[in-house]
Amino acid sequence: MFNHFPLSLHSGDHNHKTATRFDPGWGPGSKVHTNRIPTELPHPASRTSHGPNKKNKKRKKNTEEGTMIFWSLLSAISAAASGGTGSNTTAVRVLLDLDIYPNARCLDGSAGLLYLRRGWGSGADVWNLFQEGGGSCHSMSDCAHRATTTQGSSTPWPATIDLEGKGPYFALDNVTSPLLWNANVAYLVYCDGGAFSGDNTSLSLAGTPIHFRGQAILRAAIATLAASGGRGLDSATAITISGCSEGGVATFAHLDWMAALVKRAAPGATVAGLADSGFYPGDGSPFSHVPMQQFLYEAQNASGCLSPRCVAANAATPWGCLVAETNHEYLRTPIFALQSVFDTNQLSTAGCKNSSCAVPYMSYLNASVVEFATAPGRATGGFIDLCSRHCNTEPTIDGYTSLQAYAEWFRGLSSAATPPRRAWLQRTTKPFNAHAPYCASCCNAVDDSERKELTTTTATASLHVAAAFAAATTSGCATDATCPFPQRCCGTSAKAENCPPPLPFAHDSPCVLPGTTGATRCSCVESKCSTPEYDARNASRKQWLMIGDSISDGCLGPSKTLAASHDIQLEHNPTNAANVWWGAHCLDAWLADAARWDVISYQFGLHDLALDNERLEPSTTYATYLTNITKRIAAAAPQAKLLWVTTTPVPLGIDGYCNKTNGEGGCPPRAQKDPPIYNAAAQLAIAKSGVPGVTTLDLNAVVTNKCGAKYTLCPENCSATKVNGKWVGNCYQIPHNVHYLAVGWTELSAAYVNAVLPLVQ
Repeated sequence: MFNHFPLSLHSGDHNHKTATRFDPGWGPGSKVHTNRIPTELPHPASRTSHGPNKKNKKRKKNTEEGTMIFWSLLSAISAAASGGTGSNTTAVRVLLDLDIYPNARCLDGSAGLLYLRRGWGSGADVWNLFQEGGGSCHSMSDCAHRATTTQGSSTPWPATIDLEGKGPYFALDNVTSPLLWNANVAYLVYCDGGAFSGDNTSLSLAGTPIHFRGQAILRAAIATLAASGGRGLDSATAITISGCSEGGVATFAHLDWMAALVKRAAPGATVAGLADSGFYPGDGSPFSHVPMQQFLYEAQNASGCLSPRCVAANAATPWGCLVAETNHEYLRTPIFALQSVFDTNQLSTAGCKNSSCAVPYMSYLNASVVEFATAPGRATGGFIDLCSRHCNTEPTIDGYTSLQAYAEWFRGLSSAATPPRRAWLQRTTKPFNAHAPYCASCCNAVDDSERKELTTTTATASLHVAAAFAAATTSGCATDATCPFPQRCCGTSAKAENCPPPLPFAHDSPCVLPGTTGATRCSCVESKCSTPEYDARNASRKQWLMIGDSISDGCLGPSKTLAASHDIQLEHNPTNAANVWWGAHCLDAWLADAARWDVISYQFGLHDLALDNERLEPSTTYATYLTNITKRIAAAAPQAKLLWVTTTPVPLGIDGYCNKTNGEGGCPPRAQKDPPIYNAAAQLAIAKSGVPGVTTLDLNAVVTNKCGAKYTLCPENCSATKVNGKWVGNCYQIPHNVHYLAVGWTELSAAYVNAVLPLVQ
């Protein structure tokens, strides 16, 4: 996608007919005369000498008649090519009329173009507007060279192309593609070099103009399709705006803008995006694809088609709004992603040649795209696979093809009920924390030996990867880890009161696999994110939202009492915020009433550093998610003061200790050395967010000032025991535990309130 050179990842794997494959679309098979088919609008080279800015006196008079004749002939040609049924893979070229749309030009100034295959039967009023891919140019010389190729000019393109083999989106199979199989297809040829996003004609190189007019091409294409008369785009009932590779990037980048154009033409249509291989990491990630978009944004003037809210929220790097991870949260139009976690283009662009690079990249990409697909309260979805691919080849997940999954999700958009399913995640039969997923037979993957090298690592995987890809059975589940995120393993026995939801990822499961001794039948159920409580009687008080794990939750009671004495109402996010991945997943629900809060404190770390499948690496995944969370809190509640709270210490000796006999102990194991590492990573992550004025409460220092930098018991030789469910003794912290006795909770709570007081005054 982001590499500007043509690259075929599947060369030789299809029977090309009238066009030659280039990544990820089609190029011309041979040059043809522009007047080969009388039904297409004349190429500008065959026009008389009048330029696009001169008036043609006859044009206005004859436009409507000529348009109707053109579309009638085109429909006849399409029907003839398909044997009268339309059930053929041939699509006919349509050159955009520069007399009517003078700015709709490729890089070299030739007319923009599309290829049309008319729909039939149940698909007569269904449309697939597909944006071709093929990288982008990143400098003037790069774009000038591209203008001499099929990716920058319409001149060489043939009169027809064959859509067969171009991807599942064009399959003539009502089983594998129940929504789009017989739809109208407008294949939008990519010849502007800037993801259909540019709007600038003032640039030239060595005196030769270079036209960055992707926006004008899309406007003209939609207007042309809507002006067809009869059953054109204006009669559509269902419209998919799609694309692969750079076309998938474009789908994310300007979906709302393009949807507004098609809704003007077809106001009664259901419109959604379908982006294949277009979800790239955004700014703030260790694998960011944002910097290379600066040229496209600035030189090509891409701002006009991007989300204004995204551009405003990313004022320092607005070109980040061309990248899916950055822009998707601002989209209002429903969108569904087809995305491989092992996207070969992304790994190649990032320079990943071994598992030390590929596995962290894959882990991050998976976490980000799953978060997008399952975001609460949004019309998003995804088909997320493990194939070594970039566009085209996809597996079957849970018996669904990618287009079957899209059709089911799309149908839910027009239903009064919630869509029946939003995410399809490919799983493996091996625990992910032992081996990365490897599934050659289910993907027909290219570069299979390389992928095997990349994925046979024995490194411990992060929680988000384990949760998304861990093995699951259709007959039941054993633990939360055997359910796809964000579902939980819940039973129907007396233990079911533990679920939902004591913890999003419980260490002790109430269930065992069906058929084993003492079995309790359990199943995966959706784990919901709840909104914080609100006592309207205290609305006049200053409002404080506390987000955090069991440490902040343990401080809640004493802090609430102390805060109330200062006329502050305190609420905590429901249950346990766990690690930053769960926090990012639930953040929208926790901030549902964002305008209410005067102060928002947030704390993560003890779950992120746990030596189990919750662990997130501090300098990469943990830091990236914390940056994201900080930005989202600030954007949702700009009036609130933000208070970051450091991770509290871990006593020595619980890295291998896990005593569950009394329901406590050091479970899960943690290492004493980790909190300072995660706290340092957190400070860098918050600084990287660019959010000004975030205050830090060093709760770690509160404890170490009392107990020392390294300790086993605090104070030394103290003792404590549990009586009637309550810890008593002379210890500050529960022995072999990260939690505290009453004296500890009281001191930590006082530190919390003392940090909040200056923020509300």
